[in-house]
Amino acid sequence: MEAFQASDDTQWDYIKRRIDDSDYYVLIVAERYGSELKGKNYTQMEYKYAVAQACLPVAFLLEGGARKTWAAEKVEFDKKAKLERFRKLYEKKLVNIGATRTIWRVRLRWLLDVMTVV
Repeated sequence: MEAFQASDDTQWDYIKRRIDDSDYYVLIVAERYGSELKGKNYTQMEYKYAVAQACLPVAFLLEGGARKTWAAEKVEFDKKAKLERFRKLYEKKLVNIGATRTIWRVRLRWLLDVMTVV
């Protein structure tokens, strides 16, 4: 949830409402763990909540070779261990591992087309 609306709701309340209105939970993971609340990042909390609400999770994970060449300023080195545990959680579900943004765009576009037909 990159953009939060300004309201009296907490970020987490806003996120839950958005997930409650969704059929799919699409996750894109590169090399950042992200903002945390009570020791977990928001994306992990979103994922667990979405699964509990029977919202189908679909994950796009950056492929190993591309991870090695990812720009250093886009990597959270201090949270690397948390990121690895985080990635393992999603690898157990419906996952699409891609090497480049172009591949992700093509696959995500295909996925969105499929979702609209269902």
